Amino acid sequence: MGIMNSSAAIKLGSLFDGIGAVPLAGTYFGITPVWASEILPGAISVTKRHFPDMAHLGDITKLDGGAIEPTDIIAFGSPCQSFQSPEPAQALRENPVCSWKPSGSYGK
Repeated sequence: MGIMNSSAAIKLGSLFDGIGAVPLAGTYFGITPVWASEILPGAISVTKRHFPDMAHLGDITKLDGGAIEPTDIIAFGSPCQSFQSPEPAQALRENPVCSWKPSGSYGK
């Protein structure tokens, strides 16, 4: 009941997909990427070259979850462009969303 049929393909959806690194890694383990959400045209073109049959859904803020093909795995990369800056420390200080730190005390 709770165990997947081993003959069924495991399907993956990828949010903030970038150039499709997570879908690519998944294929090494028999996982089938079925859709991705990304807004950068250059990144989408790279992914389309590697996965021509994968659906590209565009901007995550405009998606209708009920209209998306169900998947077994939903993966996501960091949506923060600050990590791609030539000056990442400064970029993180200037973008509080990307400089989030967990609250509370850990490991004490």
